[in-house]
Amino acid sequence: MEKKFTFVNENYEMLNKEQKQKEFTYSSENIEVKPRTQKTYRYAAIIIASLALLVAAFFSIEKMKPSERGIGRDSLKETTAGSEKSARENLQKPGMPGDFHPQVISEGSSASYVLDLKVPQENKFQVSASIDVTNTSEMGWNQIYFHFFPNQLGDLAREECRRKVLTWAIDKCLNEIGSGNLEVDGTKIDGVPSKYELEGLQLKVPLMKALKTGGKANVEISYSFSMPNAGNEKHVYDLLQWHPMLPDYTYDWLIQPPAPGKETYSAPASNYTLHYQIPGNLIAVTSGPDRDQASKTGDIQENWLKEMYVVLLDGYKMIKTSAGSIEVRVFAPEKEMEKGKMVLGTAAEAVGFFVSRLGDLPNKQIDIVLTNERKGSYPGIVFQPDVIKSNELFYQPIEETPDHLLVHQLAQQWFYGKAHFDRHTDAWLNDGLSELAVSLFFLGGQKKSEAESFAYANAFDDFYIMRTDVKSNMAADKYTGLPGGMVGHIQAKPTLYLWRMMKPYGTDTALAFLSDYLSAYSGKKLATIEFIRFTKEYFKVDNRPFTSWLDFNPYENSDFQDFFNL
Repeated sequence: MEKKFTFVNENYEMLNKEQKQKEFTYSSENIEVKPRTQKTYRYAAIIIASLALLVAAFFSIEKMKPSERGIGRDSLKETTAGSEKSARENLQKPGMPGDFHPQVISEGSSASYVLDLKVPQENKFQVSASIDVTNTSEMGWNQIYFHFFPNQLGDLAREECRRKVLTWAIDKCLNEIGSGNLEVDGTKIDGVPSKYELEGLQLKVPLMKALKTGGKANVEISYSFSMPNAGNEKHVYDLLQWHPMLPDYTYDWLIQPPAPGKETYSAPASNYTLHYQIPGNLIAVTSGPDRDQASKTGDIQENWLKEMYVVLLDGYKMIKTSAGSIEVRVFAPEKEMEKGKMVLGTAAEAVGFFVSRLGDLPNKQIDIVLTNERKGSYPGIVFQPDVIKSNELFYQPIEETPDHLLVHQLAQQWFYGKAHFDRHTDAWLNDGLSELAVSLFFLGGQKKSEAESFAYANAFDDFYIMRTDVKSNMAADKYTGLPGGMVGHIQAKPTLYLWRMMKPYGTDTALAFLSDYLSAYSGKKLATIEFIRFTKEYFKVDNRPFTSWLDFNPYENSDFQDFFNL
């Protein structure tokens, strides 16, 4: 059996001078595997001794508070002026080297969308999607896949309900779906009717002729849907992921499995045109530049969007202001306008801070919709709930203030909106860096104390999130049931570890680092290993600041580790 893989040295760096990956072939038939009997006994003895030490250490550590373990809160205590000065004297000057070139991931697909949305009656949505698709990968395609989330609104959801064991649970589930439904009218390839297949949350369109590298095709998809009973709050039609989205492609379509409490789908940023016709009582709030006045019809155009999000509001009022180059609008029910003004003030302060310290956004309008419980950050849209509920089911959730949630979701407009990555494994590049930016806003913008600024991330230390066996870039579904959950490990942990490294340089340097990162990778796709390379170059450090919380050794869990001593 032969396998090709990239060889790296003990510092996990590329071998050749051009910093390109060096590929070689490993064949198990060509390597003599020596008997492991003595080696096995030696390993067994080491493991038994280690377990005894670990048990003793565990009971000792359990009696200690997080701050006593020298991690988390303790790392954020004020140091003396003399020790800070001494530490700074030994630091190298940070900054991005002039000869640094990002090593990014080529995206194997691209798309341009023209979407037509009509609402002929209450809770009835008709969609015609025309998508110009280009194969930018190195392989030919025999079919084209799309993320197609409307399929979860009808029969697919009812099938899931009927798989439940208890009768009352089945009835409750079916009642929540209610009239939710999907009907696909048909698909076309370059104007010719074609077959299609619905596979869970994907729609597959087979091609009569392979689409080669550089090839283009136009795909048309027509369908209608209605939202489930539990899908929306009163006076709010949140259409969720309502339109088809073309995923990325390498050697196959990059469609990742869902994870509890986390959206893991990814799609390359694209150009969007939206035409809509809605009843006159509704206000359309989209990812693009919207009008201030309600209108039955509208035409929206926006570039560099990962999706075109749409929310339809009934009985909401709007207030707005400008923050730097960005218009910030808040939508609230008329009786909630006082709260809306407070949210607008906080949002304007945060957005203005991020524009000045992190740079501009591709889009120039951010809309904030006040809700009862719905929260989330999508291109150009933020949901700010009145009641903040945690998605974690396995531990007592950390209390989050409305201001912290709002600023965090606004920061995601930068870290998710500008750079691209696989959200199934690298979601920390959004959640973790956004949390760091939030803490720096409180520290450098609002002049709060360090303890106050990092309070939310630090609170998760009670769940031992600093344990080194759980990394921040694992598959999203691997965090289920872990103390601290996904929020603790992909949002809080990166913040604490990065701040530990950056703190000696100060708040301004930390913000400059985030700004330079966004500048280097805006409009590009990267992975964790590239973030590490960038950060090492920026702060002139080795791998040690990352090994405790990021998994970037390609051989760490490999069967080949016995043959290659890195």
